[in-house]
Order: sequence, then C-alpha cells, then structure tokens
Amino acid sequence: GTPTFNIQGDFNISGGTFDMSQNNNETSGAGITELNINGDFIQRGGTVTQTAAKTDLTAGNFGYGKINFNRQGKQIFSKRSGTISNAVCFQVKNGSVLDMGTSFPTGNGTFEVADGGGLILASATGITSSSANGNVQVTGVRTYSSKGNYTYSGSEMQVTGDGLPAEVNKLTIINDRHVTLTNKVTVTGTLALEKGQIITGANELIIANTDKSAVTGYSEESYVRGNLRRQVKSTGSYDFPIGTSSNYEFIGIDLSGVSGCSSILGTFTNVNPTGNASTLTGISVNGAAIDAMLNYGYWTLTPNVTVTSGSYSVTLKETGHSRPAGNADNYCVLLKGGKGTPWQTPGTHVSSSQNGVDGTAIAARAGLNTFGLYAIGISNGNKATEAIAARPINFNAKTGSDGVELAWTANADNNNSSFTVERSSDGIHFETIINKQGTGNSSSLNYAEVDLKPLSGFSFYRLKQTDNIGRVTYSEMRKVKNEVTEIRVASGLKIKSIAPNPFSDRFTVSFEMKINVPVNFQLLTTSGQVVAEKVINAIDGINRLEFDDEKGLPGGIYVAVLTYGNEKVTLKVLKK
Repeated sequence: GTPTFNIQGDFNISGGTFDMSQNNNETSGAGITELNINGDFIQRGGTVTQTAAKTDLTAGNFGYGKINFNRQGKQIFSKRSGTISNAVCFQVKNGSVLDMGTSFPTGNGTFEVADGGGLILASATGITSSSANGNVQVTGVRTYSSKGNYTYSGSEMQVTGDGLPAEVNKLTIINDRHVTLTNKVTVTGTLALEKGQIITGANELIIANTDKSAVTGYSEESYVRGNLRRQVKSTGSYDFPIGTSSNYEFIGIDLSGVSGCSSILGTFTNVNPTGNASTLTGISVNGAAIDAMLNYGYWTLTPNVTVTSGSYSVTLKETGHSRPAGNADNYCVLLKGGKGTPWQTPGTHVSSSQNGVDGTAIAARAGLNTFGLYAIGISNGNKATEAIAARPINFNAKTGSDGVELAWTANADNNNSSFTVERSSDGIHFETIINKQGTGNSSSLNYAEVDLKPLSGFSFYRLKQTDNIGRVTYSEMRKVKNEVTEIRVASGLKIKSIAPNPFSDRFTVSFEMKINVPVNFQLLTTSGQVVAEKVINAIDGINRLEFDDEKGLPGGIYVAVLTYGNEKVTLKVLKK
C-alpha cells in the first residue's frame, strides 16, 4: 500500500532504524511511504532508509519513501549524525521554508523544492545540481523551483552553487562574510540584502520586478558588488545599491516618461575618474568653478537599448574618496558618454541634495535624457570663469530633404580654432562626421552643414568647439529621427527611371553615380524575398542596368533596390 504518517510536531531519531519500506513487489505506485512533517526533522543518530527490493528511482516509481515538509513557515532540517540511505526522497512544500544550516540529506532519493517553497542555506558551497557537496547531497534528481525562495545565511563565505535556478522568486543574503553568484540569476520577486555583500563577478544579478521595493534592506554593510540590472517602467524610482569590497557607492534614478529601454545595468568602477577624463573646463556650480573630482571611482548606467524620449534625475553617494571639497555646496554630478569623452553638466544641478556628512559626498542632477558614466565634481572655491570666450549657441539638428541639417551660431568667432560635429547612435559613443574651421571676426556668425549619410532611426548630434589655445567645450545634444526614405548620399547614388514600367519580360534601370564603384542590384517581392540579383561596375555619371526576366516571374509589384556600402535607393516596378 501507500501508508501516510502525519506528524504535527517534530520527527526525532537518535538510534535504531526507521525503514520506510512497505511493498517488495514491482507494481508501479506501490510501496510508497510518506511522512508529512509539520515540525522539525532532527537526526542525532540511527538510520532513515528504505529497504524494499527496488530502491533505485530510475528503475520505476515504486518502493520508496518520501518526507514532506508541510508547515507554513520555517522548519529545521538538522542531521548531526547517523545516516540516510537508499530511496528516501524529500520535498519542501509550498509555504514551507526549510532551514538546513550546514546539514545535508543523502541517499539515492530525490530532493525537490516545490513552487512557493524555500531553503535557508549555510553550506559554503550552497546548493549544487548533482555534485557531492553543498546543502543537498542525494544522488537522485534535485529540483529547485524557479518560483522558490532561497536564503544564504552562512558564517563563512558562500557561493550560491550551480543548483540555484537561473530565475528565483526571492533571494535573501544574511552573511557578513559575503556570497558569490555562481551564475547569472534573475529575481522575479524581491532581493533582500539583510547582511553582507552579494558578489556577481562577471555575472549579472537581474531584478525583474519593476517596483522600487523589489530591492530591500540595503545599507553601508549590505549591497551588490558587481553588475546589478533592474528592469524598469517608463516612470518610477530605482535604487542601485552597489559598491566595492570596501565601500558602499549608491546611485539612484528617478525616471519620467522614459521610453525605448526596458532595463538598466548599474556598475561602479574603483578607478580615479580623472584618469580617463578630459580637462575640466567651463563647468561651474553655485558660482564656483568645478576644478577637481572625487577620486574613488565612477558609476556607469547602461540601458539595454537607446532611450528615445523622456528624462530622469540621478543621485550619487560616494564614500572612500580622499579629496574632500572645501564646501559641500560645491559638489556637482558630472556625466559623460564614454571613455575618452569630456565630463559635462547636462540637465539641471539640484542644490538641495548636496551633503558631505561623515565622509559621504552626495550630489544630484535632473533633466537628463542620455545615460553613461557618472562622477562627482568638486570646487575648491575658485571663482568660475568662462573657459572659452566663444561658446556655441543655438545648435540645432533636423531632418531635411538631403539629409540631417545642422546649424549653429557662434559668438566672438575670432577666438575659435575649429568646430567639430559628432554623431552617435546611442547618445554615448560618438564619431566625428564634420570638421569646420572657425573664420571671421564678427561678433556673431552662422554656420550650416548637412549630414548626407544619416543613420537610420534615431541619431544624436553634438557640436564640439575648440578655441585658439586648444580648450574644448560641447553643446547640448540634439536627437533626430531619420524618416527620409530616399536621401541623396555622398556617392550621388540615385535612380533616375525604370522603363518600361509596367514591364513584360525586361526593363532598364537608369541611375546616377558620382564615383566609379561596384553597385549591387536586387529585385525583391513586396514581402522582401530576393528574386534576382547582380552587380554592375558603375561610373561617374548616368548608368544603365538591363534586367531580363529569365525566371518568368508572376505578375505583380516588385521593388528594385540599388545599394553601395550603407547607401540604398529603391523604386517600385510593376510586371504585367
């Protein structure tokens, strides 16, 4: 049969043998003994076993014992001595939280954490999928639910172990010796940082819950060391409690109508930010020049895709630095798109946030719309001066008939050496597309250029101005969406005509080029299927390409496509 024992209190064994065998025949489903425990499992000696004829679970579901932890709340599994052998299985039911300490079950049975079940683990090696170490050491199948709750509460440094699912409901850290992730983990419910650090290494700790309260308990002693990614809504507040082995380095953001991205990765780098920064020029706060930076490190926020609209504010809290400002009122958030680009102060400085108490520098900035690297600039009390006499004003970028039209006005142009227009697909990494020398002595000069080869979708543009002694300043970034279907490009590629159109069995494409290069021709169906393709060596001037319908294409609409490099022009053609 299948007898069941319901134990409202604890199960204790200190000697003798508790045999969970019931049936020796090989009938599927027979000989299963279940022990439902509402209290604790405590073994101080003796043997818990199953000695029926079939004890190997891989041979069939009969002749095994099963111990179920049923209590709603914490239960203890304590195996101080004695043995567990043969096909004895364990299941942690929904609502039960099994505190295993450093104990572990053995035998060739299975171990399962059901949906809603939980484990409290103190083993240095956490839980493993199959190896003979950690808090579970049965040789049967080990199943850890992705909807389960897992707590690491050791007295020595722990690793999570390869048994921890890639997705969990709740992850709790209570270990002042710290816990290291064995693999990337996504938390769908709550990350509770009650004590100690969780170290990600090259892995990511991902918080899928978009509520601000999805991360709790963080403090100067309890935070994430490494890569913390948070999934976000378009509007909401998100804290990134991150830091180094020695110091807590908090960064928080408040999103407002941000669209285009669904998650943001936060990291902190313990490197003096001035080591990869351009000279601080033309930056001031509260009337004082920003002439230095706190030297402990910098933060990086990386969205999974480029943000297309909205804005956000950011708050930084830095500890561990050895370069305090003379006045905390002169702290300032600095932002830059990437290494090798200058630190800037886009958006609006938030004076009310500044603080410098107990070695923690706090600064905030609002009205930001791109992400990148963040650091805290400081002033040593020097009066702010204009680093560049001539600053670019009214820099604009918009889509025009020939490309993206760029225009700006410069004052006191005689102090300018050059202007450089830079473009980016993500607002972080920029490339130079136009260089222009500064000319004239007028008090106000207007400039206009065209990006003839704009990127598809959204692009970001900014103007870099260099004065006659080499100092640099940047304009605000402009975001442009390229919706032009045909743009005259630098090569001059342009379809003049297709004739006859409609056609019966052949047509001629007449197109223009300004350089001698190979041009690729394709004929596509309206669904994008390529039905013909060839290459023609084009010349400077008018070119003609003959197409013969050797395949006998069915009547309908097709698209003729000419491409050179990243340039493409199209025209529809109809077959009778």
